[in-house]
Amino acid sequence: MKTRKVLGISSFILIILMIVLFVENKHQFLLGDFILAKIGVNAWSNGTTGLHYTAVISILLMVLGIMGVIIFKKDVHEKFGRFALYFLLIGALIFQPAYSSVYGLVKSNLGGLSSIEYMRKDSHLNFKTDDMNKQILYTGQIKLKNYSSNTNEFHIKLVLNEHFYDLVNTSEGKDITICDEFNKPVKFTLEPKAEVMLTPEFSIKQNDKFQNGGGSINMIDIILYNDEGEKKFLYKQY
Repeated sequence: MKTRKVLGISSFILIILMIVLFVENKHQFLLGDFILAKIGVNAWSNGTTGLHYTAVISILLMVLGIMGVIIFKKDVHEKFGRFALYFLLIGALIFQPAYSSVYGLVKSNLGGLSSIEYMRKDSHLNFKTDDMNKQILYTGQIKLKNYSSNTNEFHIKLVLNEHFYDLVNTSEGKDITICDEFNKPVKFTLEPKAEVMLTPEFSIKQNDKFQNGGGSINMIDIILYNDEGEKKFLYKQY
């Protein structure tokens, strides 16, 4: 009986642990993936795509935990099943606000560029060829939030992922710094606790294969950097 009680409580704790580690949130930050990355374990089967190993494992463990609660609920307490259900329902309502509060607290204490959040879903670039069909002109929005109590100054690099391969000449490297008309890196400033929408305008040498066109890019990978270091914001990379 004691063993079954321990299994029932452990199953409930397992459900909570899987939710905290692997449930998606508005910050696009999975704590489980972050921990795996830090210990050198791949979360995806193909870099940032393919089979999401942690999602598969977390679903299996979640199902195991739910089954454990159902099977052993009466061994813990006659009302344990009802308690677990109510706890999870209430938890679903407060999870995101609580997660955001903890996330903000952690980010605010990191300092430097690490205290900045990149809001990928609210960012995009529009592009079109110039009149000479030699350069691609970019305009767009990059949304950032500074959790720090200090001002952050930095430059921005665009990582040339698959969304750029057909558009620009990638022979010069894997990333391009956002520069002004004098080809000098643009300095951006984020005031303390500020959330801003940057609106860069710049041009990049066009790929010869791309002719007279335009469009929009939504999945933008960026790198913020200054004299103190850099902070990468790559899709599904921590």
